[in-house]
Amino acid sequence: MKKLIMTLLLMMISYAAHGLYLQTCYNNGFAGNAVSFSYQNCVNQNFSQLKREIPNSFISYCRNSGALVDYFYTNCIADNFRALERQLSGPLYLRYCTNSNSETLGYFYRACVKDNFSSLQRHLQQID
Repeated sequence: MKKLIMTLLLMMISYAAHGLYLQTCYNNGFAGNAVSFSYQNCVNQNFSQLKREIPNSFISYCRNSGALVDYFYTNCIADNFRALERQLSGPLYLRYCTNSNSETLGYFYRACVKDNFSSLQRHLQQID
């Protein structure tokens, strides 16, 4: 247990030293909303953090409208990842995330978005 706590502490210190910490986003969609406000907010905060880290990046604010998963919302996230991938130099390959169900954000979609944010964070830490 002590080893785990020390490892987590060292990871947090290394992220803080770099100034970039991207959150893991959880979708708690309930009460008729397929995409929770907290998930949207978390994703947009991560993109805002990346926008501050990468000068002149063109990243859009992504908002889901309505009770179902809006195609324009998932497309906005995909466009942001493509823009970042094009702008950053080096071997960076981000997955194209698709959601197959308009009633909810699927597990594989959420995992894909999480993996892309993790890849971006690792890539930016290697640059410094």
